[in-house]
Amino acid sequence: ENDADPVRVTSPTYLLSNTYAYRDDDATDDKVDAMREIHHMDLYRLPGTSPKDFEPLNLSNVFQNSISLIEWPSRLLAFPQLLPPIENVLQIDIRIVPRLEKRKMILTAIHKS
Repeated sequence: ENDADPVRVTSPTYLLSNTYAYRDDDATDDKVDAMREIHHMDLYRLPGTSPKDFEPLNLSNVFQNSISLIEWPSRLLAFPQLLPPIENVLQIDIRIVPRLEKRKMILTAIHKS
C-alpha cells in the first residue's frame, strides 16, 4: 500500500534533470535513511562533444546513489568513463506503434557471467 501523494512527472527538457524523492521500503540497514532519489535526465540539449558537458549532472554520484532515468542516453556513449557498470543498467525502450496507436516497451538487462 502506498500512502504517498501522487507526483506529476514531466520531462526535464529545459532543466536537464528533475529529482524526485521516494521511500525505499526494501531498505535493510536501520542506519540508512529509507529516503532515496530518482534522477530523471534529458540529455537532448547537451552537445555531448566533451565529458565536461555532463558535469552539471554529477553523474558519478547519481549513478552510484540513485535511480537514473535518462532520455537520449546515446549522448553518453562516446564517454564510457561516465557510464555506470553495465550490470547496473536496465534499458527501457518505449516506442509508439503507428497503425495500432499503442505503445511498445522493451526492457533489456545485461548480466556478466
